[in-house]
Amino acid sequence: MLPPPTEMEVARIVIPLVFEGIWGKKMQSSDVYKILPYVEFGKMCILGKRGKSIGVVQPIAVGASKSAAIAFARDSPTAEKLAKLIQEPRFSVLKTLLETTEQTGESLQDKLLRNIIDASLFAGVLGTTDMTTKCVQSQFKDGNHVMMFRKNAGSYLHELMRLDA
Repeated sequence: MLPPPTEMEVARIVIPLVFEGIWGKKMQSSDVYKILPYVEFGKMCILGKRGKSIGVVQPIAVGASKSAAIAFARDSPTAEKLAKLIQEPRFSVLKTLLETTEQTGESLQDKLLRNIIDASLFAGVLGTTDMTTKCVQSQFKDGNHVMMFRKNAGSYLHELMRLDA
């Protein structure tokens, strides 16, 4: 019998699905491997600056993954659409906020992409990887879980995450 997949094995499948869904372009395996360390090191980002100061956040690994994700997203159909949308009057408050709150030397588009990448890595990749890993590992442990998943996948996932989140 095969062992259940590890979180990193699941993440190698989840990352391109999440990014292709958000950015509308195919991800190469080399891009996946550049972003993959975020699955291990990005979890501690929830602690913010405190996590960095006590040494549990690894800024080099997290930063490299984020840079790779931004590079992937930069020339995507979604990024092109966002670049146009941020110029519209209805997004003027967001545009002003991005232009005035962080003096990082980045372009407006890169600031916007960085903020979206932060959310897509933390909530999209980490959350989806965690849920998927728990779902698949539970089914490997107990065949009844396979039947419950097949009967109603949505309800199964809701209950699994309620019990094991």
